[in-house]
Amino acid sequence: MNDTTSSPGNRQIRIFVSSTFRDMVEDRNGLMTLVWPQLRKFCRERQVELVEVDLRWGISQEQATRKETLKLCLDEIRACRPYFIGLLGERYGWIPNAIAPELIERELWPTWPTVPPPRGVASGGSAWYLSPHECDA
Repeated sequence: MNDTTSSPGNRQIRIFVSSTFRDMVEDRNGLMTLVWPQLRKFCRERQVELVEVDLRWGISQEQATRKETLKLCLDEIRACRPYFIGLLGERYGWIPNAIAPELIERELWPTWPTVPPPRGVASGGSAWYLSPHECDA
């Protein structure tokens, strides 16, 4: 973990922005041109540095060729905790073909339930979810 990790004693806030790149361009540009400048000013007035992490420009072709993309993303997410913005759209993002064994050991990967879902919870394949009418209860 690096020295710029978001923490109560640190006067720096790092915010990781995650989305697919192709369908969220306007949203990311809106953050860059409208939101970040105002938020940066707000933070600066309180002697806090705002660092927005947008990996559209952060991963080189060389790093991608060496299959370091996932590790770099996870490292940045960890350095920004607890500040994470996920923009969801119409597309699925990049899915790695394989995950390096050292990342599997380092990260807490979710495990899917192998038992039937609790009563009142629908099952959609290997994940559980509440149906819309159950959310109103």
